[in-house]
Amino acid sequence: MEAAWAGCWGVEMKCRSLGKAMPDVSVEAATADGEGGDGAAAVAGDVGCGATAEVRAEVGRDAPSDAALDAALAVLGEKLLDRSWRLSNLYYVTDKSGERVRFVPNWAQLRLFDSLAHRNVDLKVRQLGVTTGYCILWLDAVLFNRNLRVGIVAHTKDDAMIIFRDKIQFAYDNLPEEIRAAVFARKRDAHEILLNNGSSIRVGVTFRSGTVQVLHVTEYGYICQRQLQRADEIKTGAFQAVPADGIIVVESTAKGRAGHFYELCQGAQKGNDWRFRFLPWYLEPSYALSPERAIEYKHETEYLDKLEGVIGQELTAEQRQWWCGKHRELGSDMFAEYGWFDSLFHSPLVAAFILVFESGINWAAAAAV
Repeated sequence: MEAAWAGCWGVEMKCRSLGKAMPDVSVEAATADGEGGDGAAAVAGDVGCGATAEVRAEVGRDAPSDAALDAALAVLGEKLLDRSWRLSNLYYVTDKSGERVRFVPNWAQLRLFDSLAHRNVDLKVRQLGVTTGYCILWLDAVLFNRNLRVGIVAHTKDDAMIIFRDKIQFAYDNLPEEIRAAVFARKRDAHEILLNNGSSIRVGVTFRSGTVQVLHVTEYGYICQRQLQRADEIKTGAFQAVPADGIIVVESTAKGRAGHFYELCQGAQKGNDWRFRFLPWYLEPSYALSPERAIEYKHETEYLDKLEGVIGQELTAEQRQWWCGKHRELGSDMFAEYGWFDSLFHSPLVAAFILVFESGINWAAAAAV
C-alpha cells in the first residue's frame, strides 16, 4: 500500500520565497501492508499536474509575487513552512455553537491525515469532524501547491453549498491577510474557489469532466443507498477522473450491506488497492457521561459486554453510560449511527443481535490503522 500526499506534506520548502518553492504533487511508497508510513510525500511529481496551457498562462499573469510571499513569511515566520503548524494554527472554523474557533486537528482527523493513501475508504460514526478536517487539509494543499485541483462530492446540492460556504470559504476568509494577499482568489462563486497559483477547490454533486488530483466523496453510503444513478456516475465518472497517483477519499457512515460503499469496505479489508480506516465511537473522548445513577438494561449490558470482548478492551463506566443514553434516544438507529463494524452495516433490527458479520477479520487492528 502506498502513502500519498501533495508536496507540502512533511516537506519543507526549499528557499525563503514561497513563490519559488511551492512544492508540487508528490507520492511516497510505504510498506506493502500500509504500516510504517506517515503519509509524508517525498518524490516530486509533475509541475503541471494536469493544468491546461490557458490556465498556466493565467497563473503566470497573476501568480503570487515574491514580495507578497516574503511579506507573509516575515510576519508569520519560518513556521509557515511547517504543515503541522499550519494545520493547528492557521485556520478557523465554526464550532457546534456557531462560534469562530481556531482549528486544531482532533484524534480522528490526525489518524486519517497520517495514514492517507492513494485510495482511501473511511467508515465512521457520527460527529467526529471528518468532513471538516478534510476540507481544511485540502485548503492547505491548494494554498501551498501550484496547479492542484481538488474536487469534493457532497450527497445533496444543499450540502455542497454548505460545505463550501461554512468550511472552505469561511476558513479562507479568516486566514491572515498576508496569506490572502499572497495567494488570493482569482475567481470565486458558491461552489468553487480558483487561486492565483492555479490551484482550486470545487464542491458539487458529481465530477464527470476534467481531471482532479484529489477527489473527496462525503456520505457515499447514503448516495449508494438512495441515489443509485448518482452513485454509478461517481463510480464510473468521478473516480475515473483521478489519476493513479492522485488521491481519492470516500468517507461515510454505513447504510446497509449493499452498494458500492459497502463493496469498497469489504474489498479493502480483503487486500485490494484501497486502504480501509474505521473510526469507532469509543475512541472519541466526548462520548462519555457521568456514571452517577447509572442504569443499564439487560440487553444493553449484554451488548456492551460482548463489544468489549470483540474490541479487546474494557469500556469505562462513563462510556457505557453515554452509549446507553444515546441508545435510548435513537432506539434501534443507534446501531447504524454509533455501532461497531457489524452493526453499522446491518439493518437496525439485525444489528441489535449480531456483533460480527465477517469471521477472520481483526476489527481491533483495523480500528488502530
